[in-house]
Amino acid sequence: MIIYATENTIRDYNVKMPDELRYPVSVIAQSVIARESGDDLLKWGCAAFEIDGVNCLQLTNFAGLLTVFLIKWEESDLHNLSQYLLQYLYDIYSGDSEAERCIGCMLQETQSVCFAKLMDGGVKTAMESIRHVAANDGNRFFDYISDGVMRTRDINRDMNFAWYTSGATGNEHPGEYFRKLIAERYRDTELIHFPLWNGRCSCGRKH
Repeated sequence: MIIYATENTIRDYNVKMPDELRYPVSVIAQSVIARESGDDLLKWGCAAFEIDGVNCLQLTNFAGLLTVFLIKWEESDLHNLSQYLLQYLYDIYSGDSEAERCIGCMLQETQSVCFAKLMDGGVKTAMESIRHVAANDGNRFFDYISDGVMRTRDINRDMNFAWYTSGATGNEHPGEYFRKLIAERYRDTELIHFPLWNGRCSCGRKH
């Protein structure tokens, strides 16, 4: 899995690119780039933004535009990014056993995650549209505060099943479109184990 970060995100969160990593993690990261850079289903755009002084992160899948928002995000959380993404993927499809199986197959296929610089203008535009139009630059999040707590799980479910449609997703919600993509891809794939995440991110830590 490759997480393509915007230039501002790389700067603000001190994200290390594959050629900046130490051996042997640099070799792992380069092998991921070589193996998966042509596979949009395994690629995620990553953009940092801020609402009322709170740091947030947006992760959007290249192929399906499925989007996960992470709120109150700090640089120290970066090594856990893959774990957070996985947790929200399972949460978005909670109760959908086939989608959960396919997510497991996807993670079984990729095994590792690394960072690269986001250069794809179309993905940048799509991510900006999702953030500005669907999330109202994050201001929509304030509708999800209960007892002083922002309900991030509800935000991410509604983001993918209520807030947004696009011609790129066949005018379906991203959650519906992404499910179709993974169902088609992993229809005949056997899930050997149900991974919580056993991949290695480019910080070199196991999760």
